[in-house]
Amino acid sequence: MSGPGHTKRRYWAVSAVLALAVTAIGVNGARQAAAQFENPVVQNAYAKAAKVKKVLYQQPCYCHCDRSLGHGSLLDCFASKHGSMCDVCIKEAFYSYEQTLKKKTAEQIRA
Repeated sequence: MSGPGHTKRRYWAVSAVLALAVTAIGVNGARQAAAQFENPVVQNAYAKAAKVKKVLYQQPCYCHCDRSLGHGSLLDCFASKHGSMCDVCIKEAFYSYEQTLKKKTAEQIRA
């Protein structure tokens, strides 16, 4: 997505991806995160986000929570409760997951 005021972020270093992916949503963290929400769509979004953590870390968030909440990537939205309240983040997480199933790279998804 592009437009006035939107800057495309750079890709993060692989070592940072691995470090963040482990700490942001742990192995059992996805189940725990999903279980705290009643909405099945939100539960599914958190479950899918946990499966594509490395990809989400490479994706910008288009709701501009980077400005309001200091998020550095879409993964940050799902490492917090923000992803449960934002339709933009939920849709982007589902899109990233679906594109990953189609063997798209983070760079291709981001384009």
